[in-house]
Parts: sequence; C-alpha cells; structure tokens
Amino acid sequence: MGFSNYEKRAIFVLIAFLLIGSGVRIYKHKVLSTKIEIWVEDDSKEEGVNLEDSVQTENSENYSRLQIDLNKAELEDLCTLPGIGTVKARAIINFRNKNGNFGNIDELAEVYGIGSSMVDNFRDFVLIDSVCDTFSGRKK
Repeated sequence: MGFSNYEKRAIFVLIAFLLIGSGVRIYKHKVLSTKIEIWVEDDSKEEGVNLEDSVQTENSENYSRLQIDLNKAELEDLCTLPGIGTVKARAIINFRNKNGNFGNIDELAEVYGIGSSMVDNFRDFVLIDSVCDTFSGRKK
C-alpha cells in the first residue's frame, strides 16, 4: 500500500512549507531581533545626538554610538528604535506634545502601547538632553 503521485506531491508541499516556515521564524528571531548600533564620526554636531563612548577602530578613526534625544526626535528618528514603528513613534510624539518634554527615559512607559520592558530594549539608544532642556516642561 504505497502513496499515489498526488499524495506524494501533497506531502512534499507540506514538508516544504514546514521547512520554509521554520527558516523564516529562525531568520526573524536571529536577524531581526538583533539590536542595531549606529556609528558616526566624532566631528558630527547634529542636533538631538549625543556622541559618547569613543572607540579606536582598526584604521585608527574615532567613532561613537549615536543616541536619539527623546525631546527632539522626529518620527523617522523614533522609527529606528527596536520595536518602534510609525504608530508607536506617533504616539510618543503626541504624548510629548500633549504633556511636555520627557524628564527621564522611564516616562516613555506612560505612552500607550509602550511598556517598561520595551523601554529597557532601547534604553541604550535614547537620551534626554539635560544640558539644553533644564526644565522638563511636563504638565501635571
């Protein structure tokens, strides 16, 4: 009692879908969940950027990690954070516009759709520029 050609093709297609689905899941887990670090040259003077932690690279150029200032970041900047898309980026901007500047990074957890675990995921990529913003401007 063997399988017909139709049954063999059906089994082959099911196995192929299983392997492809497993590959996609592994790809998403390993590649897409990896934190992305951006490095720029030290002489960059962009607004809303804090350059710190200079390191020496193999070719002796100084580079630093780029961080986004939550009180100055625009939609495109916020979308570069892990787990933040356009909807959550708009929610952050709307919250900031309604309540004033953020006083600390943990206040992001007050934004609808962003919890403390998500804040922990991108804590290294954001900052609050306390030099320029002496008062948070938060409305209570």
